[in-house]
Amino acid sequence: MRHNPYRHIYFLIFLLFVVLLATGFVLYYRHFFLSYQREISANVHENLVRIAVATVFERGLLEHRGSATLIFTGDVMLSRSVAIQVEKHGGDYAFPFEPVRSFLRGADILFGNLENPVSLRGANHGSIYSFRADPGAVRGLSSAGYDVLSVANNHIWDWGVDALIDTVTLLEGADISPVGAGKDYAAANAWVEKKVNGVKIGFLAFTNLYPKGLEAVSGTPGISSFDEGAVAKRIREAKENGAIDLAVVSFHWGDEYKTHSNAEQERIARGLVDAGTDIVVGHHPHVVEETEHYRGGWIFYSLGNFVFDQYFSEETMEGMVVKVAVRNKKVSDVEFYKSKQNAAYQVESIMPFVPELTAE
Repeated sequence: MRHNPYRHIYFLIFLLFVVLLATGFVLYYRHFFLSYQREISANVHENLVRIAVATVFERGLLEHRGSATLIFTGDVMLSRSVAIQVEKHGGDYAFPFEPVRSFLRGADILFGNLENPVSLRGANHGSIYSFRADPGAVRGLSSAGYDVLSVANNHIWDWGVDALIDTVTLLEGADISPVGAGKDYAAANAWVEKKVNGVKIGFLAFTNLYPKGLEAVSGTPGISSFDEGAVAKRIREAKENGAIDLAVVSFHWGDEYKTHSNAEQERIARGLVDAGTDIVVGHHPHVVEETEHYRGGWIFYSLGNFVFDQYFSEETMEGMVVKVAVRNKKVSDVEFYKSKQNAAYQVESIMPFVPELTAE
């Protein structure tokens, strides 16, 4: 029997082919497996990152929910010498607030007392202390960041009913909520409600410096009506039925240039807190009065002037600014600052301040 001389060569070639085939299979399998493994690993990592980000975001939302920051300023009057200074510095009513604008706009809600009507209409009632600001003043208030302004004060009637109505209309047109006056009884006495991160904050505003004849009635414009029993009942019911989480009442009251509240202020303020008010904020004296922490409620008897042309004393050129932190729908922290105007009636600084504080 003859042997094929190429038999061994064929066998070696076949063996080499098998080895190459096996090697190729192993390399292909390894490449495929590793690629698949990398893809799985990448997907798992991506999903883990997504879960982590979602968890952090959700936790942040939960922690943020029920929280809010409110800033309260004193009297703002943009007429008379303030208006003259605005014109001297370019005519922009943002001028009085510009140095402290970033601080003011750091709040979820900025509240103040507007001590003048805003209008080109009306008749001066004859007082040398009658104020009326140009409608352009509203742009300055908006630029400063005001969300709610009390107009329940002894100057809102300075130029009559037309100027009062214009003030309300112009503020609302700038997305600033006026509180404490309106076109009729319902509007003048309505809650102004703001919702921030699930916190329902309600504002009311009153003054006891006007005769009853200037209060709004059905179909007639005017200011809000303060009946202690009726207002206490409204606040209590709003808190109890959950319509309001945090109640804020602004009151224009007291004695001008007195650095301490009077007995009537104290009686009214404590009655409001007893009814469920969380924050009572006072205006009108033009100087800072004491702060009281009463039965869990905060009473700022007077914040003094914020922007006002009363240059005759250091006290009237300064004011108190209060920053309130809300957590879990309750007041959790209160910070106090002193505001200071320069000779051009521009708020040049807001600095930390220790007020006179009483507690019960």
